[in-house]
Amino acid sequence: MVPSFFVILLDPSALHLPLPPDVVSRHLENKIREGPVIVSANGGYWWRLKIKEINGSYCFANGWHNVVQGIKLGHGDFLYFQPLDQSTLRMSIHNPNGCEKVLPPKVEHVIEVDDQREGDDPYFTFIITKTYTNMLRFPVDFAKLAGMEVEGTMAMKNVNGEEWQVSLRVEISHDTKRYYSATGWGAFQRENGLSEGDECVIKFVRSEGKLLLTKITEQPQPFGPGSEVVKRKRGRSQGSRKV
Repeated sequence: MVPSFFVILLDPSALHLPLPPDVVSRHLENKIREGPVIVSANGGYWWRLKIKEINGSYCFANGWHNVVQGIKLGHGDFLYFQPLDQSTLRMSIHNPNGCEKVLPPKVEHVIEVDDQREGDDPYFTFIITKTYTNMLRFPVDFAKLAGMEVEGTMAMKNVNGEEWQVSLRVEISHDTKRYYSATGWGAFQRENGLSEGDECVIKFVRSEGKLLLTKITEQPQPFGPGSEVVKRKRGRSQGSRKV
């Protein structure tokens, strides 16, 4: 895994962020991923970037300017990156005066957790946005009821009973805990035909110790001249392997 590294932001107006040459030459040069790299920061912020070679240097691109604008990064900010897995980095930010920058909580949409009665299986509903392409965040109440306060893995089933393994991660920032899944969720979403705008219900089945996608309400697809109606398939494509 790539070691932790830092970058001092010298040009906030740039559309990309050059990465340290030694980190690239020793750990990334032969492992540059074509897929997105997820960068997170305190306050619930997530960005999907790519690592590209620009003018002879490998850089964060494809959205780096949105990171700068979204959290108002400035000249001289010290950016510390800590890898969580092969495609996920946690970014902490320190102002030039050395103090860590605490970001205001980001609210993209409302996640609801059903009131629980003793013995019931907890569940929550959410709408898939761009944030959820490769990350699944769990509401704090749900995570506690499902016993997710320790990092590890858990099986997640679809409506057909097929299973995928997903990671369980815990992020602690300024006495605030956030629970999410990174590894495994992207594959689960793609192989079950989940798309942006779909409303999903996920339940924790206590008797099995597993997550279950119990309901999907699909976002209506546009229909008009030249459009094509495509029925999205649920479950694994032919040839995929079950866990």
